[in-house]
Amino acid sequence: MQRRRQRSLNQWKKILQRQEQSGLSVAQFCHQESLGLSNFYMWRSRLGLSKSVESATLAASSFIDLGQLNDSDPVNASSASERWELELNLGNGMTLKFRRS
Repeated sequence: MQRRRQRSLNQWKKILQRQEQSGLSVAQFCHQESLGLSNFYMWRSRLGLSKSVESATLAASSFIDLGQLNDSDPVNASSASERWELELNLGNGMTLKFRRS
């Protein structure tokens, strides 16, 4: 049986920084470094680093401006009549759809 390794606070900070800089997903990094996923997430949360580079990148790149959605604005009345569709795949067979006709 393999002995469990104790890491210091500074060691965990360095591990979390290495993961962010690695370009790997958390799961890939933990597998490569022989770390437990639950320990990684616990330390990331404990150190106040719960927002990973992956989620920050996703949040920055996934914003879609749908324009004015309120028909009562006379200045933007022409843009309000435009048709658009937005479909979000949530995983596990779940899809969220928004449509404006």
